[in-house]
Amino acid sequence: MQHWDDLRFCLALYRHSTMSGAAHALRTNVATVSRRIERLTETMGETLFLRLDKAWEPTETCRNLISIAERTERQLTGLEASSNQGPVPGSVLRLTCDHSLMEISGLKTLPCFAQAHPELRFDLSVKPRSLAYAETDLVVGFNEPEEGRLVRQRIGALNLGAYAHSSYAETASSWVSIGYGASKHTAERPLRDHFEDSPRIWIESLALAMSLAKQLPVAMMLPISMGEADADLVPVPEITDRVTLPIWISYHVSRKLDPLVRVGIDMVQDCMGKALLGGSGTP
Repeated sequence: MQHWDDLRFCLALYRHSTMSGAAHALRTNVATVSRRIERLTETMGETLFLRLDKAWEPTETCRNLISIAERTERQLTGLEASSNQGPVPGSVLRLTCDHSLMEISGLKTLPCFAQAHPELRFDLSVKPRSLAYAETDLVVGFNEPEEGRLVRQRIGALNLGAYAHSSYAETASSWVSIGYGASKHTAERPLRDHFEDSPRIWIESLALAMSLAKQLPVAMMLPISMGEADADLVPVPEITDRVTLPIWISYHVSRKLDPLVRVGIDMVQDCMGKALLGGSGTP
């Protein structure tokens, strides 16, 4: 049987379906992936992958190798996790978070968390980054990711209601669209149904949206905890429907026992838990 270094190329092509995807995941180039797959094919004496449309599909022989490769990967991951009780000093924890969730939580406990883990560096972003292509370690957002082989965990929910400034609650003539990631259309449904029109303003920032509400006769879907905390905002009487958006944290299955990922999950739950579960939802 081949060494793990040979099998991981087979496993990567199976997971990503394309040579370029496998190369990206392995941090190498397409030529290297192609060469290693050809070498493994020659060694086995049988075809391992068939080209169907734009994707590579494994043969039955290849699926047997994939099973071995996955078993080996789990064993190696387990050994690594057991031998490393914590992240390697200097490791960078990359967290990708939906813009509005970043605003809601404010990552208020991040300073304390960073002080408790002086060995770590932090890369926090609201821009989309891929788990399948190892562009980030953890993703927190409203949509349940489907790319690649991921572990998904629901960590809470966000309840939204329609709000306007107290001066405009009964006279709001249009609405503001706020960015809620892939769940944006679901979040906006009560406003679209009520106004039967597209929004007047599109905006990503919750803080800016709430500022607009105090100056214009517009309605918007806001986290109920934020709406209740602002004395100037009141529920729109004619829009009583509320929307619940599940919150997910995801990471690649190969990182399941990675101490860096475990620490990252702790940080997310610590930083965002109260913001998500306190007045805005339940898991």
